Amino acid sequence: MFASAFLLPEKEFIADFANIRRKSNPDAYLELKRKYMVSIASLEMRAYHLGLINYQENRYFWAQLYKKGYRKYEPLDDEIVPIKPAKIRSLVRFTLDNKVIHLDQVLQEFLVLPSFFEKLFNLDHNFFQSYLEQKQEYFSLDNIVDIKQYQ
Repeated sequence: MFASAFLLPEKEFIADFANIRRKSNPDAYLELKRKYMVSIASLEMRAYHLGLINYQENRYFWAQLYKKGYRKYEPLDDEIVPIKPAKIRSLVRFTLDNKVIHLDQVLQEFLVLPSFFEKLFNLDHNFFQSYLEQKQEYFSLDNIVDIKQYQ
């Protein structure tokens, strides 16, 4: 509901939804999907919560959605490419590059792995690799003392 208020502004959405003839037919929502770039299910849910369709239309819509297999794959899903949030990537990079906060502090505070934030913010795999503090190795071949020479 919260996201739909931003993605589907009430006044504009109501005006656009008025042009749909068969409100209980998922295929009638394709132009709105193309315009707002959200799922058909999201469009219908917003319409239902705004009182633009009644309970019976809502039930019939969902029955059709399942019957057509649109819960897994909707029309236009192959045409509408998801947009990666570049602003978040830029803000994270800026924050870490300028040492506003250290990645290790964040990971320790939230007790998560870098991969969690990569998935959460849709960042590339190993995005944080260069920001992780290198752990100092205390043992190496240089530190080995030959015991035989002291016998």
